Amino acid sequence: MTSFTGPGGHPVEIFDQFAGFGILPKNWKPDYDRQAEFVVATAKDIDDRFGLLLQQHPAYVKAFRLYSDRYAENLADPKTRGNARGMDPKLPPHLAALAHSLGLRLIVHIYSAADFRNAVKGGADEIAHLPGTDFEAGMRVEDFQITTADAAAAAKQGIAVTTTVSWLADLQTDDAQAYKIARDQIVVPNLELLRNAGRANLDW
Repeated sequence: MTSFTGPGGHPVEIFDQFAGFGILPKNWKPDYDRQAEFVVATAKDIDDRFGLLLQQHPAYVKAFRLYSDRYAENLADPKTRGNARGMDPKLPPHLAALAHSLGLRLIVHIYSAADFRNAVKGGADEIAHLPGTDFEAGMRVEDFQITTADAAAAAKQGIAVTTTVSWLADLQTDDAQAYKIARDQIVVPNLELLRNAGRANLDW
C-alpha cells in the first residue's frame, strides 16, 4: 500500500470490486483509508498517513491525479466516484517534498493533459500513463493533448513516463471510431512530442 488519493478517488472502485467478490474483509471502511490506500484531503492528512507508509519500507510513493483541473467539480458529483477523481491538485507538492526528503521517488498516475502538466510542476519523478488512457467517445480530444512546452518541461526535469498504451487494443475492440481518434489525435502526437523532447527515460 503506497498510494495516496482523494475522497472517493481512484482506485477505490477497484477495491469496491474486491469487496464485492468477498476478497476484502467485510468490516473494512467504505473508502479503505489506511487499509488499502491513503485517502487525503489536507496536508495534515498526508503527514498523518506518511508514517504508516514508512512502516512498510516503501520503494516509492504513488499519487493519483485524475482530471485535476476539475477536482472540485468532480468531488461534488457522486457519479464521479472512482475513476474520475484523485488527490486535491494542491497536495502532491507537499507529498513530493516528504518523499524526496527521504530519498523516495514520487510516481504520479494521470489521465489528462492537465494532470500531466500539474504532475511536472508538482515534483513528480515518474508519470504513470500517457494522457488519454481514459478516453471515450464524446470526450474532448484537446483535454488529452500535451504541448511542446509540457514535453520539454518533463524532459528538462528528467521525468520518466510509463506510457501504458495497451488500453488502445481494448478500445479498438469496443469502439473502432473512438480508437482511431485516440490513436491518431492523442497517443501518437503525445508520443512524438515526448520523443522529440529527448525523453531518454520514456518507458514504452
